Amino acid sequence: MSPFMALCLIRYYMLWSSYLWFCHQIFSREIIIIRMQVQADVISVLVEKMEILTLDLFSSLLPVLIGLLDSKTERHVKVSLDLLLKLVAVFGPMIRSTVSAPPSVGVDLHAQQRRECCNQCFMQLQKIHMILPILVRRGGLLAKSAQELNLVLQQC
Repeated sequence: MSPFMALCLIRYYMLWSSYLWFCHQIFSREIIIIRMQVQADVISVLVEKMEILTLDLFSSLLPVLIGLLDSKTERHVKVSLDLLLKLVAVFGPMIRSTVSAPPSVGVDLHAQQRRECCNQCFMQLQKIHMILPILVRRGGLLAKSAQELNLVLQQC
């Protein structure tokens, strides 16, 4: 093979690898956008079915809700704020009282599990509390919902 052909071949492979990398980056972003849309759709259904939500499900949903709060799509943030507002109103006082209560004496596995779950929820709610000022600065309906959630978090 001539040096010119080798150089052309190397250049071809370099262009092909950069093309594949670029396609992968675009594909990854599209997957993230689709995943967030699906999450927002599921969350919007859960807003209407509050009776099925438990503390364990709430603790599992918090990371998803935090992820939706970071979205640039207003609908995702609004759906997340709406569900958080309802869930914090329901579970917030129990989480606050469990976290602030002294540890129980003796062996009570259910109480220990509930305490661990409430501690996890409390830490996640602290993260949400730190995100709310950013949402208030965005203005509009998001700011109003973020302020309402902030008030509910302060009361709990």
